[in-house]
Amino acid sequence: MMRPKNLVKIAAIRLLARREHSRRDLAQKLALRGFDHMAINAVLDVLEQEDLLSESRFIGSIVRTRSQRGVGPLKIIAELQRHGIAQREIEKDEDWQIIDWVQVAQQAKIKRFGEDKPQNMQEQSKQYRFLIQRGFLPEHIVFA
Repeated sequence: MMRPKNLVKIAAIRLLARREHSRRDLAQKLALRGFDHMAINAVLDVLEQEDLLSESRFIGSIVRTRSQRGVGPLKIIAELQRHGIAQREIEKDEDWQIIDWVQVAQQAKIKRFGEDKPQNMQEQSKQYRFLIQRGFLPEHIVFA
């Protein structure tokens, strides 16, 4: 007969096989399946030691996919914080550090509004609001 810890590990690995998870998300999903919190924490520690569970891979995955979709840093930080990731961990991430947010904002603007410059203040305001709502900071928004 399998010990409960083995069942927790099997369930965790199945979840991780589909996609990366934060430690908190994985713990919540396992708890919803009725596993004991102490067993969950013990298994998550083992998975981190075996590098099967990695918060840095999770952060990198979210940062890459969201920025490629034209999402700004504020929205990405908010999403990662909802997953239990501290802002200092996000900012230490290699993927985070190499992103040119001005370029990401430009690409999002071009995808939505085309390559033409705004013809008047009304158009510029509309584009500015769009980028702010996408999570970009004012310093990332350039109308050149």
